[in-house]
Amino acid sequence: MSSNVPPGGSQPGWVPPPGPVVPHGEAPGAWSGGPYQGPGAAWGPGGPWQQPSGPGPKPKKRFGCGGLVGAFFLGVVATVVGGIVLLVVIGLVFADDLESGFYDSVEHGFVGPEAEVPVVGDCLVPGPGRATVTSTDDVVDCDRLHGSEVTAVLDAPGRSGRPAEADLEAFGDDACLLAFEQYVGSDYDDSDLDYQVVVPDRSAWDRGDRSVWCLVDTTDGFGQDGTVRGTHR
Repeated sequence: MSSNVPPGGSQPGWVPPPGPVVPHGEAPGAWSGGPYQGPGAAWGPGGPWQQPSGPGPKPKKRFGCGGLVGAFFLGVVATVVGGIVLLVVIGLVFADDLESGFYDSVEHGFVGPEAEVPVVGDCLVPGPGRATVTSTDDVVDCDRLHGSEVTAVLDAPGRSGRPAEADLEAFGDDACLLAFEQYVGSDYDDSDLDYQVVVPDRSAWDRGDRSVWCLVDTTDGFGQDGTVRGTHR
């Protein structure tokens, strides 16, 4: 049998390749003899029995247990760090509120020069956020249940347009903090009480009203047994 005939005899349509038949993987001229019967034989380039040449496909990479543990650890660290940052931000905001008397200032309408209004030492029925300072309608005897007390009435500086909200609040906060400590007789940081700043709204300011009220908050039971003046609470 010719060395150019595939094993098992000829097949219809099979055309012998030119030159000697070389087993797959052997250099030309490195092999001679009868039909190659070893494994992986190649009967000519492109023949029906030629095995594919070249490297096979690379195996896919897979994450082992070590990769999963590392990813879990990084997730825990990121969560903890994020929580710490959030707590720091909340603490800074809360601390800023405490430094400013905890309350934002509220506004009052226009008060004319001849108007009867609460004065230092007056007690008002509502708490500082709802008390009326443009009249004496809310004024009661301090021996009665009340929600706020007047510690100071003063004028904000400025003759032109109304200052920026932050500037007006800063002035009122500093002034009312000093008035609070003088009225109650204790340091604000050591006190159980809070205070409220009441500033003129834009319309009142444009009409020349510069009056600022400082009120102590006595809604938390402190207004049930008289004034808080000089109590060192």
